[in-house]
Amino acid sequence: MTTTLQAHSTTLEAICSRKGLSEALQLVGHAVSERNPLPILTHVLIQSVEGGLLLSASDLELGIATTVPADVRQPGAITAPSKLISDLLATFPDGEITIAADRSHSTAIRIPGSDYRIAGQAPEEYPTLPEVDDTVGFRVAQPLLRQAIRQTIFAVLAENKGRPQLTGVLLEFGESTLTMVSTDTLRMSIRSAPVSDAKGAMQVIVPARALANLARCLNDDTGDVAVRLTEKQAEFVTSGGVRVYTRLIEGQFPAYRRVIPQNWQTRISLPTGPFQQAVKRVSIVARSADNRMEMRTHEQRLVLRAEASPGGKAVEEIEALVDGPDIETAFHTDHLLDILSAIDTEGVDFEMTDPGKAALIRPRVEPDQEARHGEYCGVLMPLQLI
Repeated sequence: MTTTLQAHSTTLEAICSRKGLSEALQLVGHAVSERNPLPILTHVLIQSVEGGLLLSASDLELGIATTVPADVRQPGAITAPSKLISDLLATFPDGEITIAADRSHSTAIRIPGSDYRIAGQAPEEYPTLPEVDDTVGFRVAQPLLRQAIRQTIFAVLAENKGRPQLTGVLLEFGESTLTMVSTDTLRMSIRSAPVSDAKGAMQVIVPARALANLARCLNDDTGDVAVRLTEKQAEFVTSGGVRVYTRLIEGQFPAYRRVIPQNWQTRISLPTGPFQQAVKRVSIVARSADNRMEMRTHEQRLVLRAEASPGGKAVEEIEALVDGPDIETAFHTDHLLDILSAIDTEGVDFEMTDPGKAALIRPRVEPDQEARHGEYCGVLMPLQLI
């Protein structure tokens, strides 16, 4: 759906649900930067479309648009300060509200007994969201994309330290598979998922902020997300009609396949829940020791240990199936917990070749499950043993 303004867009009057409009404002408001040097970009654009209102917001890097059913009495468009109108609507009782604007760009919001006026700006000055060509792209199930974002977004580099490409997630797709990869050089998260209607093949780096906001728009419905890509832009359109636009991150993503361990000498098979809970408990003591936790196998058991002064000492033992020689190594508890939180299966396999080399962590699943739902794995660099 285009966001191009109409010539008569200086007036608007519509009646809609307070709840629906409020939720839409909160959704698109994530694309608004209150500190933007362009005052109009602290606003949200509301314009009439067939059957409702189209809300959109952008900071020129990220844009979000969605529609709300409404009885449009007078077609047109308005802008209003995003936070102000969102905060105001959140205080109104549920029911119908009237939203209207005049040619001075003043927006009126009315319910029985209440009448508010909000100063806006000329809607024709609001930047429209670019429409990304659909020559290259694919479709992916909403639940799978939502899960894939959750399983990868945590491993991006939190700050741009001269490597902006690591502040985003790599999207690599071909004929039938999407692979999403993130890394901060200490850990790496990789998720693959089946796609349909694939056109072309491409690698792009999507900003983590854009994916986090896209995830807010996704649910467990059976619908698909349409993904359209160019070398500099990406557009995601959900089955519910929400549109997320983002500029892409330039640069070369690391050759991630070289980092994935291909063979293992020791495989530790564990119940995911008990392992995760044990690491959480040990991490409380490990906070005073730079989140350092030692891990070793002994007689089909996994021993977790952390020692800190003056924090104390923690030891946990978990029954495990150990295939291969016993091994002793150490990991950052928070990094390990992030990967374990991305695993949804009852069992997890922990594979290592050497105490000083990266470990491969992946869910234990049946082969047919991987074919239907994709595959996940985490790669974690160990800490030096003391």
